[in-house]
Amino acid sequence: LGDGVNLAARLMSAAPPGAAYVSSGVVRGAGAAIAFDDIGELKVKGKAKPVPVRRVVGRVDRAHLTARSAHPLLGRAPELAQLLQLAEQAAAGKGCVVALSAEAGMGKTRLTEELATSLRDRDFPVFVGAAASVGGATSYLAWQPVVAGLLGLSAASETSGDRVGVLEEALEAIDPALVPRLPLLGSLFGVNIPDNELTAGFDPKLRKTSLESLVVRCLSVRAARGPFSVVLEDCHWLDPLSTDLFELVARAVQMLPVLVLVNHRPGSFAVPALAHASVIELDRLDDESCRALLATRLAELYGEAAPASGALLERLVSRAEGNPFYLQELANFLHDRGADLHDAGAAVIELPASLSALVQSRIDTLAEPPRRTLKVASVVGREFASATLTGAYHELGTPRQVTGHLRLLCAEDLVVRDQDLVELFAFKHAVIRDVAYQSLPYALRAVVHGRIGLFLEAAEPDALDLLAHHFWNSAEEAKKREYLRRAGDAAKARYANDAAVDYYRKLATLVDDDERQSLYFELGMVLQLRADYAAATELYLEAIELAQRRADAYSLGRAHVARADPLQKRGRFDDAAAEVDVAERIFEEIDNRDGLGRVHMLRGLLANRRGDSQDAWAHLERSLAIRRDLGDREREAVTLMEMGVAAAQGADYDRACRLLEEALALHVALDKRLNIARTKNNLGFIAYLRQDYAAAVPLLEEAVRIDVEIGDPYEAALAQQNLGSCARAVGDRAKACGLYADALRAFVTAGDDGQLAVVFEDVAMTAADRSPEPALRLVGAAAALREVVGMARLAFEQEGLDEHMAGARGAMGSRAALFEEEGRSLDARAAAQFALELCRLDG
Repeated sequence: LGDGVNLAARLMSAAPPGAAYVSSGVVRGAGAAIAFDDIGELKVKGKAKPVPVRRVVGRVDRAHLTARSAHPLLGRAPELAQLLQLAEQAAAGKGCVVALSAEAGMGKTRLTEELATSLRDRDFPVFVGAAASVGGATSYLAWQPVVAGLLGLSAASETSGDRVGVLEEALEAIDPALVPRLPLLGSLFGVNIPDNELTAGFDPKLRKTSLESLVVRCLSVRAARGPFSVVLEDCHWLDPLSTDLFELVARAVQMLPVLVLVNHRPGSFAVPALAHASVIELDRLDDESCRALLATRLAELYGEAAPASGALLERLVSRAEGNPFYLQELANFLHDRGADLHDAGAAVIELPASLSALVQSRIDTLAEPPRRTLKVASVVGREFASATLTGAYHELGTPRQVTGHLRLLCAEDLVVRDQDLVELFAFKHAVIRDVAYQSLPYALRAVVHGRIGLFLEAAEPDALDLLAHHFWNSAEEAKKREYLRRAGDAAKARYANDAAVDYYRKLATLVDDDERQSLYFELGMVLQLRADYAAATELYLEAIELAQRRADAYSLGRAHVARADPLQKRGRFDDAAAEVDVAERIFEEIDNRDGLGRVHMLRGLLANRRGDSQDAWAHLERSLAIRRDLGDREREAVTLMEMGVAAAQGADYDRACRLLEEALALHVALDKRLNIARTKNNLGFIAYLRQDYAAAVPLLEEAVRIDVEIGDPYEAALAQQNLGSCARAVGDRAKACGLYADALRAFVTAGDDGQLAVVFEDVAMTAADRSPEPALRLVGAAAALREVVGMARLAFEQEGLDEHMAGARGAMGSRAALFEEEGRSLDARAAAQFALELCRLDG
């Protein structure tokens, strides 16, 4: 059912008291399902035997399903104590990020569960999400339950038939100004929310930026009510958009009472290198804890009265090498083999050589029907619904038979069944799923992937990532091409650049030369969006070679222009100019005006970066003329804005303002709000430089208003910083400090150390007369940060800083240099905290 959650909610609300529902499956979407209670059997017309009856009891969001351990946590007391200490630190307002890193089976999830329980016992809320175990997972899947918790959505509220209304009410409770950005939550929660006047004009990059800032805003508002923790499990499977959001949240929490905990296997995932981030690598469990865990498991299997011999225990402990899951599987292996713990021969029984071999041996002992069911389920993923198995692979048997196979697998401790969702199952451990999947012959695996893809195509046609994953691993060639293209385009549209690159690269191996040529340009654009300029440069070289083979002059010229762009961004100006020369000759030969417009724009940018302003102007003006001839108003506006910025850098403020005003008029006509805000910010900054504060302030305030409305905190911070400088210039110290503090927080979250250094200097200049010693330290911190990022002060910046700090340096005399040197020892986080405290005190 496409909207089964809402349908079930309406059924529940409309039903008379005591009504019962006959269920033939679980209504399940991305991370959501309907929970039922068994209430007995009922005689139904047309059925010879009574049928089981269940009552719908609610909607349940499950990031993933794992077997909850009833055993006490063994051997991880130091790690748990360290995590609880970090939680206390977070509760004191010093947010932190910590990762549990370990190979499969080492107890990451078990330790995470213990921490969550301990925190909840201390009235420290925990919001948990987890990544999906199969490729092509729905974007933001891991964040769905976390953001729902931040919004204060209960299971009952999400059961409402009007989910959009529920989300709107939740946003309004946090901040009414956020409500216009409601449609952005559709991509996170998998809800269709039509765009409104504000979001309709958002491009993919702005949609992503605005959604991310919306989540951070919800996080900040929730943190104002008290400390809490965000937990993300299995981050080695995290989708690219979820990873980007995690990195932003990781930066944001350093000034909030929030603990962020992630767990992952080593390799494909790593926390960002932040001063407030740490990694705990789980080492092997100590022998004493292994013995205790093994004794507990053997007692469960054999009974309390059947203790194992010391020799057997020591052999099992030695073989497991401190891996708790391996240890429990060894106990299961002995039990499956009917080993007698009192028999001396049990101590020398032959054991599988590795954890994988051990799990495989357990699978091999199963009868064929449940073994085949387990292997098909492994293709679905770590979690699976029985209806998916029967619907995709009929050879497994009837639904009743498959349910029987799954019950047997549960009894064998290979699979667990959800207590609330009767048709939902999961592999007890990721290792079991991995081994079962790898045991399938490649040809059969491809067949099963294809069957599941065809089933999902009918059941969940919008699950493009999941469909692309299954068909890519199948033998369905036409479906491969179709869904790789659709999933790639969808990923590009939501600015999931890493996912788009992966899909497009796979698709490029399957299509003919005509389609591959256009695909190269799309792939190259996405590579540049994620700043992978080296890869884009190489890709465009392939596009050039392909266009030459096809004798396609337009594509050849376009490929040379495209290659010049990442080359100039890498500082290879001569190589970029050579590519543009070739492209210009080609476009002149075929008389292609659009191509020539691109050529002159690039020539202008290259000349500007080389310091040849006269040549830059000549080419930008030619590009502008071509855009006007072609009626390309969007590129005309962008060209005018580039020309205005170039004029301002050359201190030709009159010309800069004329060009920017002209660009602004076009941006307004095209309803490009982000560009409207940027242009107003540029105009406001020019007015500030001319000391026309009466003109600067309304322009900058309008830029902030637009940036806040559309949800781009970084652009808003740039305008706030300029507003702060205006306030400082007219002597409004309190307003300046407040604006600088807001900008500081935004740049810390964005991780822009260069812009942080500039704000440090602004704060220092504001505080220099009343707090000379702290101001000088902040100047030193800014200087050190500029050196790290390789950003020298511009001439007007140096002049302004020297002028404002002259009094402080004079007052401190010989100690001034000492204070600046002390400031250089502060790292970016400490310096940001120092600057915020100075804003608070001085403002």
